[in-house]
Amino acid sequence: MMPVSHDFPGQTIVLRLAGSYTTADVRAGLLAAVTDARAPHTAQGLIFDVRDSQALATRSAADVRAMARFLASHADQFRRRVALVASSDVAFGLMRLGAVALEQQGVEAHVFRDAADASAWLGSA
Repeated sequence: MMPVSHDFPGQTIVLRLAGSYTTADVRAGLLAAVTDARAPHTAQGLIFDVRDSQALATRSAADVRAMARFLASHADQFRRRVALVASSDVAFGLMRLGAVALEQQGVEAHVFRDAADASAWLGSA
């Protein structure tokens, strides 16, 4: 499994982060997802799934805020809506920080522990 992968269930872009990876890997993964010919032309949102991430625990608050700014700079590609999915308490807390940073950039963001809940929230717009 690649550390950063993407797919397109329905009208959603899903970016999955697993194991160890760099912030450059995440940036490249997002760019690959939004430029993929299979990407929905009018995506309902982005699911940023860190449930299988090991690298996230080593990231600083500044890293999380910088990634949020990067996501926000491409947010028009996914209707400026991001559902962040995290399972551990540490990851959930860091994703809450990321959600606040995204919202400061004009992106609607919410953190979930369950991917189905994240998908339902994105589909409710």
